[in-house]
Amino acid sequence: MTNSYETVIIGGGPAGLAAAKHLAFYQRKVLVIDRKTGPLWYNLNPIHNYPGITRPISGQSLIKQLKGEVTALGAEIKHANAIKIEGIFPNFTITTQLLSDSQKTEIIQAKTILLATGVSIIHPKVNHQWENWLAVTQKAGTCYYCIDCEAPLMQGKKVEIVSVGTVNQAIKNALALRRFVSDVEIFICTDGFILPNDEDKRMLENSGFTWRIGMLQSVSIIAPGIRQVLTTQAQEKITANTFFVSSIRRPRAELAREAGIKLTEHGAIIADEQGNTNIKGIWAAGDVRPVARQIAVAAGTGNYAALMINKALNEPGH
Repeated sequence: MTNSYETVIIGGGPAGLAAAKHLAFYQRKVLVIDRKTGPLWYNLNPIHNYPGITRPISGQSLIKQLKGEVTALGAEIKHANAIKIEGIFPNFTITTQLLSDSQKTEIIQAKTILLATGVSIIHPKVNHQWENWLAVTQKAGTCYYCIDCEAPLMQGKKVEIVSVGTVNQAIKNALALRRFVSDVEIFICTDGFILPNDEDKRMLENSGFTWRIGMLQSVSIIAPGIRQVLTTQAQEKITANTFFVSSIRRPRAELAREAGIKLTEHGAIIADEQGNTNIKGIWAAGDVRPVARQIAVAAGTGNYAALMINKALNEPGH
């Protein structure tokens, strides 16, 4: 059957594609199911901290390059949404929906499964709609999301932290940025993850940073990375060179939960050092696990899981 695979990988980010590349190299029949909602699809900033990249490329370009490498080795990539996993090793079925028509479904058979579904990011709301913030991300240098990956890229700039996470997290990010940037201020969105309370406001007062609380009405990108302006619903204008979004990242583990896979209290998939979940034949890799969320780490966990999957498929009868 054309819809039967040795391994189906759900998620087309660095973890999933690294795993697909390894398995395809070993001539396994591999399918990657990707709905193109991973954070790197929206990342136009240059990637500097991924080993081997001497001429930095954007996250979006890196994903496209990895996909080209994977398909060149013979793996298939399907742009669809995986909605259900059933069965036991080595006879799993995965139900998918077309992205263009959710009423159309397809059943795919797999001996093994790798979940590399990543995380979803809470974006700031502009005029009550988070989708309006995505326009801000469409030019390099306008906004950043990861202290560990991108803090040096803000060297010497005035940065406005736009917080849709916790106040404590925003202050920690401001402290981490202090060694790189010329000036950093904090804007707490009252329509973010949680409404700041009195204790949060005391923390802000004692932080040593200039801070404001409110909701965003509009954003103007006059010169990306040079002059950008937030306008609040109170009509206050906040000018900065660039923005840093202090956000919550939620593991995309709904599919895993429904399949009976154990999760941490924060919703990440529990897996051992080899990527095995509590269900035999299903592995997990990348940001959906409780690991450091960097591209190199995600790719490493994906590659390690692929090693173990290939080993499992080598066992007699599989």
